Amino acid sequence: MSIRAITLAATLLAATAVVTPGEVRAQLPSSPTTTTAQLPTPDQAAAGANCLLFGLAAAGGVYIYADVITLAATGTLNPALLIPSMAAGFVAGCGVGNILTPLITYTIGRPI
Repeated sequence: MSIRAITLAATLLAATAVVTPGEVRAQLPSSPTTTTAQLPTPDQAAAGANCLLFGLAAAGGVYIYADVITLAATGTLNPALLIPSMAAGFVAGCGVGNILTPLITYTIGRPI
């Protein structure tokens, strides 16, 4: 490939990158549509508490079933994998707790 062809391709790519955002912006609607959220936005304290609660529950479940989990993952019983397995369980439980925080806040925050 010649230097002219590479230069032409680079010039066309740069021109496309410069021209495209304006054209895309012109196609967007002038007034954005507003949507209302059904679930309230929880505060950081509630998210942190749910992260801790669900993380500890998941880590506890991993501790209880550590031998089964380690045997399934490695084929042998290896006690050295208990701490990494519990850490992975805590992280997964924390993520679930953070995802469920708006739902829990909405459910508990409503009068029954």
